[in-house]
Amino acid sequence: MYTLISEVYMKEYLKNIDEDKIKIIYDIKVRYDNGEISLEKAQDELLERVKKVTASEIAYIEQEFQDTDEDECQKTKLQEMIAIFDKVRKPVDFNLPKDHPVKSYLLENQIIKDSIDKLNLLIEKDFVYNQWLEEYDKLLAYKVHFSRKQNQLYSILEKRGFDRPTKIMWTLDDYIKDEINQGYELLKAKKIDELKKHQKILSEDILDLMGKEEQVLYPTSLDMLNEDDFRNLRSGDDEIGYANIEAPTEFLPKDNAKDDNFKDELANLLGKYGYINKEEKDLKVSEGLLSLERINLIFKNLPIDISYVDENNKVRFYSDTEHRVFPRSKGVIGRDVKNCHPQKSVHIVEEIIDAFRENRQDRAEFWINQEGVFIYIIYIAIRDENGNYKGVLEMMQDARHIRSLEGSQTLLNWSDTKTEKVESKEDQKDESQDGLKITKDTKLVDILKIKPEIKEKLINYNSSFKMLKSPLAKIIMPKATVSIMSERSKVPLKELIDVLEKWIKE
Repeated sequence: MYTLISEVYMKEYLKNIDEDKIKIIYDIKVRYDNGEISLEKAQDELLERVKKVTASEIAYIEQEFQDTDEDECQKTKLQEMIAIFDKVRKPVDFNLPKDHPVKSYLLENQIIKDSIDKLNLLIEKDFVYNQWLEEYDKLLAYKVHFSRKQNQLYSILEKRGFDRPTKIMWTLDDYIKDEINQGYELLKAKKIDELKKHQKILSEDILDLMGKEEQVLYPTSLDMLNEDDFRNLRSGDDEIGYANIEAPTEFLPKDNAKDDNFKDELANLLGKYGYINKEEKDLKVSEGLLSLERINLIFKNLPIDISYVDENNKVRFYSDTEHRVFPRSKGVIGRDVKNCHPQKSVHIVEEIIDAFRENRQDRAEFWINQEGVFIYIIYIAIRDENGNYKGVLEMMQDARHIRSLEGSQTLLNWSDTKTEKVESKEDQKDESQDGLKITKDTKLVDILKIKPEIKEKLINYNSSFKMLKSPLAKIIMPKATVSIMSERSKVPLKELIDVLEKWIKE
């Protein structure tokens, strides 16, 4: 049933792995998985023979012994994965500095645990829509927690050889996200009996997932990663965002001087071999000369998002635009592209790459069309002048404006958002003279009708509002009230109302 994977990476980052102890644990686990002994017998035998098992030892077993027969992504299997260790698991004391990435995960979990307690009480009471909605807003926001794990923490652990458990956990993440969405749809439709029945399952599954995080994932991460790793993670976490907690401000990388020195050394090396015009400090690109600064500015200002995966299936680049359709962080660089997607869609990624590599196809198109949002995605095979496969270019774009165009425009017409703001400035003043009373129930869309520039002010005011620049904001904004904005950003309600009223009057 199991075969031992070659110990290539993970063991190098773990201290004090006792091979004799691992063999005992493995033997008991295999007999349990084969149905030769009961769960209670497996737990008792572990207690008798090994006494205590650390989170890293559990992770090591799950990483190094591959299930070759069964579908490792079955939900029931995920939920039973570490059950045999319940009696011997060594407790973990999370004594972490302020704003440590793991501490942020734990804080997010605690908020959802409290929310689940409230929902469990609501199940037993008469249905009140707003009470349920208040807790479901937190559950919907909690999906950012999964995105940060998948793009940040899983990524660096995979580079250290710890990838099988993270792939399995990613699958469970996606189960939970789907269940949250299903519950929200039942809530909106006010299908009360179905919602209450569904909520019991959802609550159990979320708590199960949190148990795996807090008993295995986070303790193993603390064993395998050093302080600099976590400080770098902390920096990248900001690009994705946080769920129901205030964005951290501390525990950032200590020093960027090394990066600057490396850039200088790289520039000197490229200049030495003629790849840079020494006087202009420019790179010789396909047509022309461009400095690294200009290249970065071009990519950052493209109206589309670009990602590049090389011929070895490693993510090498993404354009860091402000309007990104989906979140990215620097943790994705160097990651196997298959590990950047949930298990249920990995086969599509593999099919595209295989077709490109074998020269059977050159492009693949997808699009997302829902609730006024149209996202266009295209994958293009990259080949050199000899036709050799060199990877995949992914381009993604919010195509709503393009799809709305009709007829022809051949003359200059400044009918863009900047001009519209200038032209409507007096109208906005007139409209605001009547005054918009800001309350917890005021909708963001109504505020932006009077003062569109408040969107930019919110983004600058608190990083949690960064998603307002995303095309998906069109789905979020119609539902967002000041109360919801306060909960999501952790800006106190009164403070948010005061600042919005101030901006309305400006």
